[in-house]
Amino acid sequence: MHEVTSRYANILLDYWFKRTFGREISKRLMLLVLREIIPEVDIQDITYRNKEHPNPFPNDQGVVFDIECQSSDGTRFIVEMQLAEQHFLMERALFYSTFSIQEQLLRGVNIRSCLCILLH
Repeated sequence: MHEVTSRYANILLDYWFKRTFGREISKRLMLLVLREIIPEVDIQDITYRNKEHPNPFPNDQGVVFDIECQSSDGTRFIVEMQLAEQHFLMERALFYSTFSIQEQLLRGVNIRSCLCILLH
């Protein structure tokens, strides 16, 4: 059994970040965060999307986003929490965003926009 060392969850940790912002029950919180980070985008509502994206190339690894959601106008948001220092963060963000773009291309849907938000 684990000893409780803190009364509050640290939402900067991966598990608690996803639990706090990545569930339908907490959609209002995610909307508030997105509106605060990108106020120039009018986000009325979001729908959570599947976070797991297999790589179309069988020998390469896919990705699992912390949170991926879509606004009512079709704009997609990939939200990643990165607490520790990572040398290739921007490259990883670009790589992650390609999975959302690939999915739209495979379905033949016009790409409206895909925003990758990094909280570092």
